[in-house]
Parts: sequence; structure tokens; C-alpha cells
Amino acid sequence: MSYFAPDLVTYTDATLGWDFDSFRALRNIFEQYMPGWKPPARCYATAILSNDVSALVHMVDTPELFGGELRILAAVDFCDGKIVRWVDYWDAVPYDEQLYAQFRTPGARFPRDLKDAEVPTQAPPELVAAATALQQAFAAGDASAAADLLHTDVVLTDMSLRAQLIGRIETARYLSRVLASVPYGQSSSLRHVIGGTASGGFEWTAGPGHRGLVGITALELDAGQLITKVTSVYDSRQLSPARRAAPCSTTACTPRRSSCSRQRSGHEDRTGASPTFGRPATGHPASGQRSPEPAARARNRPANPRQTAPAGGWSHSSPPGTGVPG
Repeated sequence: MSYFAPDLVTYTDATLGWDFDSFRALRNIFEQYMPGWKPPARCYATAILSNDVSALVHMVDTPELFGGELRILAAVDFCDGKIVRWVDYWDAVPYDEQLYAQFRTPGARFPRDLKDAEVPTQAPPELVAAATALQQAFAAGDASAAADLLHTDVVLTDMSLRAQLIGRIETARYLSRVLASVPYGQSSSLRHVIGGTASGGFEWTAGPGHRGLVGITALELDAGQLITKVTSVYDSRQLSPARRAAPCSTTACTPRRSSCSRQRSGHEDRTGASPTFGRPATGHPASGQRSPEPAARARNRPANPRQTAPAGGWSHSSPPGTGVPG
């Protein structure tokens, strides 16, 4: 807990709609469950795009933690060297359907406030300018304006749709087809920018057609402030099957042009060896009994905090998507 500020604003999983809104709530869960975390379960960083006061962290949860591999982009803000805001974003389509239904906060109570209004953007002007310009082009559905911001050899990845484009020309063609339908595209709005001069990202809210879906986009820039990498993730399980399929349909992504991959994209490990991260495994406090799991998976899952919840249940809880330094 020494990594966190006593006046922690939020520690949230934006996919499952779970949040801790105080230092004490987070500490109580960690004190109860961290002693039970055992190898080979790991949560680790593969890239950190940051300055000294905010960061976008590429993270991986191994299947032993929560029954499936989670690839997360986390937005982290610091104050006086301590974490004051942490929000995780990940795509739940590969995640176990029963566990997803069990863990996710029901729609009527799903939190929409990610406390970005309470923590001002601390990213440098160069990144804020690049993020704002790209997001505005996306929101306007203007693929040409977006392309003007991109490096010739840009790599655009949509982790949720398993799509990857290489090169500005192909990326511009792809954006011209999909910006009207993808969540980070037309009518989306900018929420918060995190990171350093040459890399970081921005959080966004999708347009009205996506019912308040939120997500994050990571950016990397060259010395001339052209964007070399664009990586987005959001919970595409909240999209209709037709919306999920449309951007990478045969129309948008032909066999002749293999730049839009249907395979899951990995992330370059630019940080070298990274410390192991850990997190508590919990079920949704409002849900009932655990869903049945394969025996091998069940043996590796940590205890469910709902089995020993205090009287009155949990007011806040830590979902499979959250991660902190151990």
C-alpha cells in the first residue's frame, strides 16, 4: 500500500464496473488476500509509457489468476509520488462468459464516473496536443485529418477487434471505413490524457450509439511528433455481434491486404525485466454462488472474497482487471 496516496481518488476496473474509492477499501482487500497469492499466477507490465506524474501501462494477467489471460491498458495518475487514480481497461470477449456475467456490475448500477474530473491531466503539452488532435479527428470521422498526424510506418492496433494495420496508407483506408462505427470513432469524447512527452495515451467515452462505453488509446510519437503507434482497447462484449464483425469484415479487410489481422496482437516488451504485479481475485459482491469451473482452473483460483465478506457485504471490490505493485 505504500504505492498509494492516503487520499486515493479511485482504483477502478472500467470493464467490470468495480471501483475502490478510498485507501482503506483497497487496503482491506489487499490485507485479506495478498498472502494467498502464489506462483505461477502473475500480473506484469510489458510497457510503461510515462512521465513522472502519470502513465499508461500495458499489463498482462496470466490465466492462473482469473481463469483467462487479460491484456490490460491502465491509466495511472500520481501525486507526490503516490498513486491517486488507477483505471484498468480490457476486452472481455475472450473471458469466460459465466464469470463475466457473475463479476460485472449490473447495468443500472454500473459506475460511469471514472473520477477523471477530480484528477487533472498531468501529461506534457506535446502529448496532450497529439492526443487531442487525433481524438478530434476520430470524433469527426475524419480519416484524412487523422492520417496527417501519423508516421509513414505507423502501426494501428485495435486489441478488442483483433485488428492491426501497418503503414499510414493502409491505416487511413481502414479508418475511412470504420470511424463511423468503432467506439473510439465518430462522436466520441476525450476524457483524460496520461503519459510523457514521447508516449502515453488518452481515455475516451464512445458516442451515443455505444451506450456510454469507455476505453483507452495508447500513443507513441517520434521526435517530430508524428504518431508511430496507436493502440486501443475497450470491452467489445458490449458491442452487438454485427458491430464487432463490421470493421474487420471481408469488405474492410481483404485477404489481398493482410494488414488487418484477425489474430490477437501482442505488445512489445520495451521495459526489459519488470517487477511482478499482483491483485486480489474477487467476485461481484451482489452476485450469488460461483459459477462452475473446470477443475484445473478452480484449483489455481484464489479464494473468493464473497465467501468471507463482512456483514452487509462489500461496498467496493477489486475485479479481475485491476493490478498494483506487489
